[in-house]
Amino acid sequence: MDVVDKLRELFIVPELDALHQPMAEIRVGLELTNSWLDDMNAHLAEQGRHLDEMNRHLDETNKRIDESNKRVDLLRVELTARIDETNKRIDDLLADLTARMDQTNGRVDAGRDVFFQRMDDLHRRLDALQQALTDLALAVARRKDQERPERRLAELEKDVEFLKQRVV
Repeated sequence: MDVVDKLRELFIVPELDALHQPMAEIRVGLELTNSWLDDMNAHLAEQGRHLDEMNRHLDETNKRIDESNKRVDLLRVELTARIDETNKRIDDLLADLTARMDQTNGRVDAGRDVFFQRMDDLHRRLDALQQALTDLALAVARRKDQERPERRLAELEKDVEFLKQRVV
């Protein structure tokens, strides 16, 4: 075994020594890489915690938005009902006012008819009075022709004045 040991010392040990140096460099590189990976892992864990916190915050915000949406929906339903109620009241009021206007228009039409009937009656009476006045004037004129003209003229003027006052 002596030869084997000698061979080992001659060939293998120098080779092993030569391998120790690069192995040490590789080990240092691996330690640096492992340290960098540990730092990266810690950074990623911190980012994960930060993302978890942001997700919790987003969940809370989404819950608040959902609550606000529910409130908006409830308000929409309530306001729509109130608008519908107001529209119904407006429609009822419009129908009532339209009916009242129709009644008033009917009364105005009836009043107008009565007014025109009275106007026609007054015109007939005026025509009759005018005719009576004309007849009276003619009768007076005939009578005056027979009586004294001056006295008769004064009487006729009084009669005409009287009839004018009656007409008015």
